[in-house]
Amino acid sequence: MHSESNEYSDLAFSQLIPLQQEFLRDSMHRGKRTAWLNALAEIKGIVISQDDDDEEIVAKIGGWYLESFADLGTREGKCACGQSIRYVYHVKHAISKESLDLGSTCIETYTGLDEKTVAAVIKSMKKIDLELDEILKKLVNGWRLMLSIPPDLSLPCDIQQHLSLDLPLLDRQVLRLKKLIANHLQKNENSPYMVVNVNQKVDHRAHQKIDHQDKMNPPVGWVTFS
Repeated sequence: MHSESNEYSDLAFSQLIPLQQEFLRDSMHRGKRTAWLNALAEIKGIVISQDDDDEEIVAKIGGWYLESFADLGTREGKCACGQSIRYVYHVKHAISKESLDLGSTCIETYTGLDEKTVAAVIKSMKKIDLELDEILKKLVNGWRLMLSIPPDLSLPCDIQQHLSLDLPLLDRQVLRLKKLIANHLQKNENSPYMVVNVNQKVDHRAHQKIDHQDKMNPPVGWVTFS
């Protein structure tokens, strides 16, 4: 069962080119999987290095881990135990690679996590869905990045990927980019690029719409992405 908001997001997503869709799907999957793995590692007292990728984390944790989560809206799902379920936790075993669909009760049995911990992880995973909605809404509203990016500034991988694929930045990415630019300009005081106010609140409306005159003649030192 889809809400009106979900239907709107689905329609917006369908308007993307395949490469953009693939990137967003992969980013969501990895983000949710990482949130779950980090929670498991913390519960089990396993030290995770910043250099560890998901596969290395899975190997350290072992046992069952969450691959994906879905809220079906109604109890149309089926748990491995045979019960009808609304919330579907798709888990996979790190060693045997066996996969199962579980409900809210059985997820505790298989992973060893209590309901409260599972709920906290799911909450963080749902934030990733909200970030996808943010990107799609910005695309529909014709969002453009109105920041001056010095050509010699090295951009973080996630920001560079969004810009390379003509995808809007998340508000949190815009704030991070502002700080990076401000720090860069402080180190290069003679830069011709405009100073960014890192304390300025991100305004959706200001960032989402510019008229045709602005598109054709952006201010000197500004970089816009279509």
